[in-house]
Amino acid sequence: MDTIGLQTKIDHFGNVIGRMAGVENDAPALVIGSHIDSQPYGGRYDGALGVIGALEVLESLYEQGITPNIPIVVIAFADEEGSRFNKGLFGVRGMLDLLEEGELERQDKTGMTRRKALIEFGCDPSKFEECLIDTSKIAAFLELHIEQGPVLEAKEEPIGIVTGLWMTVEMEGPGSVPMAMILFI
Repeated sequence: MDTIGLQTKIDHFGNVIGRMAGVENDAPALVIGSHIDSQPYGGRYDGALGVIGALEVLESLYEQGITPNIPIVVIAFADEEGSRFNKGLFGVRGMLDLLEEGELERQDKTGMTRRKALIEFGCDPSKFEECLIDTSKIAAFLELHIEQGPVLEAKEEPIGIVTGLWMTVEMEGPGSVPMAMILFI
């Protein structure tokens, strides 16, 4: 991120963030990215493709000397899949002030709390409020992601495009991987 001129930081939730200035630098930003953790059946590129793809876009702009009209922000969200503390979307929920009571006391398999893991990583949970985002400063969010199932392959389709988000439904059942289903329209 530094080599392509991004302003970079790791926020106190553990999200890695890079920002490319725009011509209209105070305009709402285009946010692109994903996560770099995975879950047991996520595959090699689960999430990471979205972060690498976002960086490739910004590297291309940088190499061509193009300044975008609006700022572009790349985010690698922390603990998206919840594999370690069994509660996902930590980084993004944190940024949106949607953490639940007791989340920092969740323990991994070794008994380490999320709070202790964050502190050992260099984060300061007492500074979470400094890291909240104002969604009115986001023009759009784009995420390149792999399909984690056989649908596109079975239809012999090379790509699927989401055109809108309708609702999120959380489900519980006899599976081994916790999941949320997102219905698109």
